[in-house]
Amino acid sequence: MSESKTCSLHLSYIYVVDGNGNIAAPGETGELVVRGSNVMQGYWRAPEDTARVLRPGKYPHERVPHTGDLFTTDEEGYLYFVARKDDIIKTRGKRV
Repeated sequence: MSESKTCSLHLSYIYVVDGNGNIAAPGETGELVVRGSNVMQGYWRAPEDTARVLRPGKYPHERVPHTGDLFTTDEEGYLYFVARKDDIIKTRGKRV
């Protein structure tokens, strides 16, 4: 298992969801989701990318970004990076 990644930004909430959008059980791998008042509302002039990444959240009318990063949690809620859903990374502002 990789090193734990537990730090979140002030006023944000991070969690892992399974393929159905439900909170993943400890030990289950799922996609990292970030929510909070300081989280993006969309990509600038890229509605297709926005629609792909922002999905319904836990509350009515909420849309939250799914990061494309796969994580798992332990029984105490610590997060562990597993892999990317794709093999694209961003470097110097470019997706490669």
